[in-house]
Amino acid sequence: MAGEQYLDLAIKSLLDYFESNLGTYITAVETAKSLDFGTIPTPDDFIPAKYDKDPQPNQLLVYADSGVPIEEEATSTDDIVTYECDIHFEYTSDADVETGKLRMREFLTAMINTLHSDRTLGGNVVMAIHTGDEIDASKINDATTRHSVTMGVAVTVHENR
Repeated sequence: MAGEQYLDLAIKSLLDYFESNLGTYITAVETAKSLDFGTIPTPDDFIPAKYDKDPQPNQLLVYADSGVPIEEEATSTDDIVTYECDIHFEYTSDADVETGKLRMREFLTAMINTLHSDRTLGGNVVMAIHTGDEIDASKINDATTRHSVTMGVAVTVHENR
């Protein structure tokens, strides 16, 4: 399997798994915190990319910049590679920055719970591990704030998966 196919597999596996399962974990966080259904923002679109690009609000973007082969007597049938991927989501809210940041922390909790529910992403990869995260907010104008969350995930793929 060529390097491009490894990258495609890592991105597609993350994207498909999150598109199928994230909503369940958003609802679980809302239930656990006694929030009304729909309080935590949800993605309208799930977009694959091979590089960081400027997402629109309510798009969940999955991208990876580079892959690192794992050294262990690999043959052409044992090729394993790990990609450092990012899952990025943005949404806009009113001027209440603190409430928006809280919604992003809740969204991140749902993202982490989604990943931890099945580290093989439905059996499509060897392993997917949360490597870090970042939440940010910036005022667009006096009435609107843009919020974002990025979660790093190391995705290890194998030619035979």
